[in-house]
Amino acid sequence: MIRLFNNKGITIVESLIAVFLTAVAVVSLIFMQPLSWQSAGRADSLSRAVGLLQQELETAEILIKNGTPPSDSADYDDAFVGNQRFEKRLRLSQPNTSSWLVNVHVRWQGNTKGIQSSIIVMR
Repeated sequence: MIRLFNNKGITIVESLIAVFLTAVAVVSLIFMQPLSWQSAGRADSLSRAVGLLQQELETAEILIKNGTPPSDSADYDDAFVGNQRFEKRLRLSQPNTSSWLVNVHVRWQGNTKGIQSSIIVMR
């Protein structure tokens, strides 16, 4: 029997399908890149805000334990972490004579809700 077709190699249709599928994959990755950069920026801002929040809580705790409680801020104060500006507010209350409730709120541009945390400091 004589073979009429040689099945070796890749046909032009197969090559075009492979190029099309590769192009679709590359284009979809390109469109996902801005979302990835936005997520990384939000994560960076959040981690800086958490660091600032923790620093403020610890500073207030040390000052209270040393007998010089920090001043209560009714309005937000500016704070810079790296090249990013944050707004922080420290609220103090004294439920009884030996304890203090420290509440810190940090917000930044693009996130007006921000983050907050509280601690109770005992002398």
